[in-house]
Amino acid sequence: MSLTHWPAIKAALITRLATVSGLVVTGHFPKAIEPPWLFVTLRHFDRDTSGQVTAMPYQVSARLYVQWQDNEQAELELDSFVNPIPATVDADPTLGGVLQAGIAEITMGDPGFEEISGILYRTLDFSVRILEKATFRSGI
Repeated sequence: MSLTHWPAIKAALITRLATVSGLVVTGHFPKAIEPPWLFVTLRHFDRDTSGQVTAMPYQVSARLYVQWQDNEQAELELDSFVNPIPATVDADPTLGGVLQAGIAEITMGDPGFEEISGILYRTLDFSVRILEKATFRSGI
């Protein structure tokens, strides 16, 4: 069994997150934000090999943007995604079978603010941990 290529994992994660109602999900920063919008990006990865097993733990950031004009409205909108986003990954931790020997999970969320082109957004950074393992046999 071989490791899946990162672009396939990222595409599967985006597809999974896009099942959250009302959410636009991309794997790149757009020219214009249409909130609520979620941007998925690789933060870092490790590659650990022990014997014939290779593990690739990926750390991924999924940043949610909601329009911030009114404090209460922005918080209500942000709050409405706190549970559904992790729950959609929990419902399919193998990302549609892309992770043959591994699991994806959202481990934490960290709220904040970000200004883009003079517009202030309320944000919520979800930390996604993806662990993939593969076994390699000599002579193959």
